[in-house]
Amino acid sequence: MKKIRRLAAFAGFLAVLIAVLSVNSALLEQKYSKAVMGGFYELEEDSVDVIFAGSSHMLNGVLPMKLWENYGFTSYNIGQHGQRLNMTYYYIKEAIKKQHPKVVVVDLYYAFESQINDDAANLHKSVDNLQWGASKIGAIMNAAPKSLRLELFYNMFLYHTRWNELEKEDFLYLTERPYNNTGGTELRWGNVEFTSPNVIPADQTKELTEDTVEALEKIVNLAAKNNVELVFTVFPYIAADDYQACYNKAGQILQAAGQHYINLMYHMDELGIDFSKDFYDSEHLNPAGAAKVTDYFGRYLKDHFQLEDNRQNTDYAGWNTMLERYEREVIAGKTGAEGDPVTYLSYLSDPEYAVGIVIKPDQMAIGEEVMGALGDLGIDTEELVHRDNNYVCMIDGGKILVDDSTEAPQAAYTQELGGIAWEITCGSDIASVMIDLREWALNKESINIVVYDKVLQKVVDSVCITNDGQQLIRK
Repeated sequence: MKKIRRLAAFAGFLAVLIAVLSVNSALLEQKYSKAVMGGFYELEEDSVDVIFAGSSHMLNGVLPMKLWENYGFTSYNIGQHGQRLNMTYYYIKEAIKKQHPKVVVVDLYYAFESQINDDAANLHKSVDNLQWGASKIGAIMNAAPKSLRLELFYNMFLYHTRWNELEKEDFLYLTERPYNNTGGTELRWGNVEFTSPNVIPADQTKELTEDTVEALEKIVNLAAKNNVELVFTVFPYIAADDYQACYNKAGQILQAAGQHYINLMYHMDELGIDFSKDFYDSEHLNPAGAAKVTDYFGRYLKDHFQLEDNRQNTDYAGWNTMLERYEREVIAGKTGAEGDPVTYLSYLSDPEYAVGIVIKPDQMAIGEEVMGALGDLGIDTEELVHRDNNYVCMIDGGKILVDDSTEAPQAAYTQELGGIAWEITCGSDIASVMIDLREWALNKESINIVVYDKVLQKVVDSVCITNDGQQLIRK
């Protein structure tokens, strides 16, 4: 009996230890693209028609909420940074387990090289985001080198030094799954101009590595076993000729196996791809480019598969709510990417924004264009002429609730904006905007602005504008 009690006590201790270590692991791990899979796991099971899987080319390249808006079928993007095809296999396996999609679209970016991935950071981005189960264990054992498996099973070995880096979001993740408003897609705003790449003939090929062919075969067999259709694709980007030759070889192999294969490098004119506007960098589409690719996929999927249009089906009303949140993410993204101070100020009258503006005393006059843009918001710009004063403005849905200038050395204001408590302090050397007890102001230049989206319930930008109105500064 005493032996049984000791065993029970040890088992209890072990259970508590595992629980504590699991919490520490979840707290300390980098969140990377947690919102992608966090949002995926929040979906109702068997509610998604199409899954998009693969590398960051996929993660940045398809907009599921636009497919819902324009075609009425449900989809989700589970792409991850640096994900090789042998890891994508386990993501597809997880997607089939949770959603049993009709179609999975697979990105072939990494078909140009071996599937052995010894990049610990990228492996963590994929592995850490999977729930514990057969897919995660299989991914660690079969898609990661032996030298990294221990830290992938228990990532405290990697993240134990992060205690000093922890922020509020790290603790919130213990109790709140991050909500993804984009259907999994990472929206990367901004663009870099390129000239169109050389595109080699489709019959110019290069042999694939053995493990790449094996990964493709595993994905094909997994889909066949589960009655899932596949579409393999290559996204437009500045691709080296050797890489393109590998994609052409992959296409030959897949088409010979009866699979759908779309190399969008050969459809760029049809897509209307503009290398001066549609790319975040040389490899990744920005939202403008992703919208063009998304519409192409929408038409292709509609024409080749039996996908229902459920936009009028009340059982899918939640997808309309998701679309509304996606549209707010787009507006927030454009706000956060805007670099012209005057144009930026024009965004602040959005009815779903709550805004705090703090202007510290300064001997330099505010530029005429910026002053005009502030006036367009409804601000009494006469108050801003006296640059010896502290100035605070608080706006909720385009309506000014606080508009005050004071000669006091320091002034503090408390106001509810967007249903949450704000506290703003202004002085000669301080511009503070506290929202829900967290500091958001940069406190760098004279003019400090914090923008909160009431639908998304989060701060979407914090900037400074120089007095001359020529520069907008972010963290």
